[in-house]
Amino acid sequence: MTARPLDGVRVLDLTIFLSGPLSTMYLAGLGAEVVKIERPGAGDPARGNPPYLGSDGISFGRPDGDQMSLSMLKRGRGKRSLAIDLKQDRGRQTFLDLLAVSDVVVENFRPGTMAALGLAPATLLAANPRAVVCSISGFGQTGPNAALPAMDLVAQALSGMMSLTGRADDPPLRTGIASGDVIAGLTATIAILAALRHRDRTGEGQLLDISMQDALLASVFDEAPDLYTRRGIPVRTGNQRTRLTPFNSYRAADGWLVITCGNDGHWRSLLTAMGRADLVTSGFFAAQEQRMAEAAEVDAFVEQWTSARSQHTVIETLREHGVPCAPVLEVLQIVDDAHVRFRGVLRPVEHPLAGPVDGIAAPELPMAFSATPAGFDRAAPTLGQDTDVVLSGLLGLDTGTIAELREQGVVG
Repeated sequence: MTARPLDGVRVLDLTIFLSGPLSTMYLAGLGAEVVKIERPGAGDPARGNPPYLGSDGISFGRPDGDQMSLSMLKRGRGKRSLAIDLKQDRGRQTFLDLLAVSDVVVENFRPGTMAALGLAPATLLAANPRAVVCSISGFGQTGPNAALPAMDLVAQALSGMMSLTGRADDPPLRTGIASGDVIAGLTATIAILAALRHRDRTGEGQLLDISMQDALLASVFDEAPDLYTRRGIPVRTGNQRTRLTPFNSYRAADGWLVITCGNDGHWRSLLTAMGRADLVTSGFFAAQEQRMAEAAEVDAFVEQWTSARSQHTVIETLREHGVPCAPVLEVLQIVDDAHVRFRGVLRPVEHPLAGPVDGIAAPELPMAFSATPAGFDRAAPTLGQDTDVVLSGLLGLDTGTIAELREQGVVG
């Protein structure tokens, strides 16, 4: 069998909610052995996120029987679950024993939480100098705000992202996805892969400090919002990007679509597609600067044409002329989209006991390798599902010792 990209890498996953679990899910999909460390009897708080799926179907009420949160069923794929109490001495020692045979530790608690357990990141690195220890938090491990609690909405607010999202006269908006968590999780994954590369070259592990605010700031300031603000140019423009006008969503007779003109050539092609080639020779808003200054007028001109036609007719006409455009798909349309199906981006979510469930989609690993397979090889685990397997397989503990630990409440 062909090895997967991260075969042989073992990850101890102490993360909860979204940013960390997303990162470790990617590592699992790339072939790493990910052991999710969870508190006995409770586990990742995301296990309590409704809705829940079980052999009896979907529920939004309190879970019972074999029901599991859809959040966990998606983020927990490819992982094993070890239920262990890190507040007990034997629990901490068992974790350190696992660290000795592992490559990566990922945690996303508030700074200071790990230290309070006697497991500060620097302590972990000292215990295994070859380990990559990645900490994800709202504001990083250092700085005046390091100890503040943070969730996605807080990170979006403090990164400037909300100030850029929405229309100028409306309240600032969060993005439609938990972008602070998602971008921080992806940033952590990149950092972990780079640190593993360094470790493989030098034998040296290291500490990684990933901040949700930092990760979002890097995205926000990829553009120049500071310069725009100083010059009085609006930065919260809804679906517009005025310097590339027309760049917006437009109403068709039966739905919505987007049109993006990245240059003057696209604009000339759009005019031709609209049957207004005469305006090309007249120089009608010929330069981007003109269109930017009169964005509202340009958008109204374009929508007068789109609104009189079906979404399909507009899209086909524009594509024939090479104008970048797309229909705005609703969620259920995306699930049934022919290109999405061809690419295999979505698959039925899988329950560890009930198996795959049609009608509920989970994203596959969104990357394709020509030489190495990648993807999720197991459903998300129930809480503590793999405790015995991990302790016996990795640490060589016998059934009697595991039973003793379980009786003492060290593991579950």
